[in-house]
Amino acid sequence: MVDRGDNPTHQRTAEKTPWTGKTVLLLAAITAVAAAVRLFRVEIWSLNEVEAGTWRAITAPLGGDRGFCVSPEGCQPLAYLLLRQLFDFGLLGGGTEGWLRLPFVFCGAATVPLFALAMARHTGRAVALLAAAMLAVHPWHVGISQSADPRAPALLLIVVAVIALRHDHPDARRRGWVHASLALLAAGLCHPLGWCCALVVFLLVTLRRWGSALRNERLLRGLGAALLLVVLLRAVEREHAPLSLAGWLGLPQAGLLAAGLPLLAFAGAGLLLVRPVPRGLWLGALLPIALAPVASTLGGAAAADIAAAALLPLLVAAASLLQHAYTCSRAAAGPSLPWLAVLPAVLAISLPAVETFLYATMHSGHRAPWRQAAATVLQQVRGAGSVVAAGVGEASLCYYLLPNHWRQPSAIAHESLRLTSLTPDLAAAVAALPADVDFVVLREDERRAALADPAAASVLAGCRLLRVLPASTPAGDDTITVYHRAAAR
Repeated sequence: MVDRGDNPTHQRTAEKTPWTGKTVLLLAAITAVAAAVRLFRVEIWSLNEVEAGTWRAITAPLGGDRGFCVSPEGCQPLAYLLLRQLFDFGLLGGGTEGWLRLPFVFCGAATVPLFALAMARHTGRAVALLAAAMLAVHPWHVGISQSADPRAPALLLIVVAVIALRHDHPDARRRGWVHASLALLAAGLCHPLGWCCALVVFLLVTLRRWGSALRNERLLRGLGAALLLVVLLRAVEREHAPLSLAGWLGLPQAGLLAAGLPLLAFAGAGLLLVRPVPRGLWLGALLPIALAPVASTLGGAAAADIAAAALLPLLVAAASLLQHAYTCSRAAAGPSLPWLAVLPAVLAISLPAVETFLYATMHSGHRAPWRQAAATVLQQVRGAGSVVAAGVGEASLCYYLLPNHWRQPSAIAHESLRLTSLTPDLAAAVAALPADVDFVVLREDERRAALADPAAASVLAGCRLLRVLPASTPAGDDTITVYHRAAAR
């Protein structure tokens, strides 16, 4: 029998499953793994562009023409203001990369056990623990937890809101709505992802009051299968056509593919095959997919960020399928092959774990080596008034070369340096490079764009190549090239 989401028998079964000592220890072990994975090598990677924006937000004055309130980060100020207070009160040891990322590591690690607690009431302990285990090693969540990225606290607050809504007594339910509303508001003030997740949570918890709004289960399944098919087809396309219907529907693919194709396959099968499947799980997985192209068309938050709101429901759907497969395999294999029953779950956890391992080792946390580029520049600085020109890495280089630039623009740490930007038209900026520029720092895509322009290529040909810093990630080549114009003056 298909569960339609408002089946009280199914809810009571999940609610009355006790937290035994074994399950508590398992949740503690999953939490320890999540914390260890997020702390691994967190202090050694260079700041990326998002983290450099975070540094600017917490060190710039609040007011003024260049202050925090008029910056892009000022539109979602909560996470930045709290981080600023942590530094101002001396609760973080310093302004290094590790200390800057530490609060976000805590938020990411705390999300894992709270996610299990939030889901256990609706899905049972086994599914909740399995979903938490996949979240603990998922590369997308590990990546935002190891970055000074406000998406990590936004997701934590969303999970807290779901926990606050778990009360059944009328008085407790009213208090829960107040607490959940505050948590959802705080999540939205951290990042646009929080607003999308807040909408999903609100619709899920009020779904049982909608009557027959989503009674047609076949239509819902067909919509989900069609959307997943569109995403998978767009995944194999090399050329995007954003003006076509296929391109418009494919806008959410970046966020969904961040979840990983194996997880999408498990989740899609879980949504279609497992019984019972609460219809709220369908809505939670499909609503962000539907909202992403609309928000992109209207100029809202990035489609990838909105589609990422589907990650947690997709994890639950995949865990539901794995629990179903475990039950069927155990009954079929019997005592002779007990390992066969847990093999699908081991596979589902191992695949993202391998990707996370590559992220933390071979791919250097998906960061370009801006710290090494800054060190190369500092080794070559001779005399006063040196100027460094950079494109996308200007903010990251500012953190390393002029760390007090935003806090005290007049008191520069290295008085012999000054930064200038090559954006938005990099090739034209390189071609018209001022005579006082001594260093040019380019990422690989920027270097290729400059070499494709004859005038810009002529300027780079007259520079001395100081260093090439190789860095490769799945998203592309992040190699950095440092040029020195020794005879610029």
